[in-house]
Amino acid sequence: MSNTITLKPQVTNLSNEQLIAMLMAEREKTATLQAKLNQPRKITLKVSEKGALSLYGLGRFPVSLYRSQWQSLLANVKAIEEGLTLPGLKDKGE
Repeated sequence: MSNTITLKPQVTNLSNEQLIAMLMAEREKTATLQAKLNQPRKITLKVSEKGALSLYGLGRFPVSLYRSQWQSLLANVKAIEEGLTLPGLKDKGE
């Protein structure tokens, strides 16, 4: 595998200062994107077309439950909190 980098013609005509400026701009873009990825997601709620309450921001897809399901879930918060302390439970990505 070669360590040679082939540059596009428009890049080869740039001065060292211009190349450094381009690299610094790309580094800044990368840092900005990385910071956005590391931010905790904002939790949002929306009523779906079918009348369920959808919670966004926990994962790739929303959690959608109807009123009675949310009420049942909220009535069992204590049991859920106790379940979160059980051994063997993992966080996302573990």
